[in-house]
Amino acid sequence: ALRARGEPAVICMNWDGGKHALLFVKSDDTHVYLKDPNGGGPETEGNRVTPEMARSTPGANIRLTVKEF
Repeated sequence: ALRARGEPAVICMNWDGGKHALLFVKSDDTHVYLKDPNGGGPETEGNRVTPEMARSTPGANIRLTVKEF
């Protein structure tokens, strides 16, 4: 449903034991791309958007697999 909207949407997720608002930027068949207003997700998860991904996904700084999302 988020992908069908074709525009960003605010979502609320459980994040590090609490609730956190993130911006859904886009998704494809394998990944969901999000923007964290605080600057990013846990480095240990390996979910940061690389510079290469950022060029094709402006505004996103987190990439999760669909399963993680």
